Amino acid sequence: MAMPKLVSRLMKGALVFLFLLFGFILVGSISISASKYREYAYFLKKEQEYRRSLEDISKRLEEHSAYLHLLREDAAVVERIARLKLDYSRPDELIFRFDAF
Repeated sequence: MAMPKLVSRLMKGALVFLFLLFGFILVGSISISASKYREYAYFLKKEQEYRRSLEDISKRLEEHSAYLHLLREDAAVVERIARLKLDYSRPDELIFRFDAF
């Protein structure tokens, strides 16, 4: 009679141990999954930021390419820039400058 009680106690102990082990594994996997989800959300946000940045840079590249094309092909644009930024003038031209008050 003592033997069935011992077996019964061992079975109950084993079941409790298995349930506790399962609980620990479940809690651990949930916490790992939560941290991986946060990491995924962070990288998803970064990807969106990089895509926006890439779009902005692509727009700037198009603008600069168009400006470069004008500089290479249109002599009037080069002359206008030289006059405005570098204060160049034609050989037969005089430039008058007045001080502001």
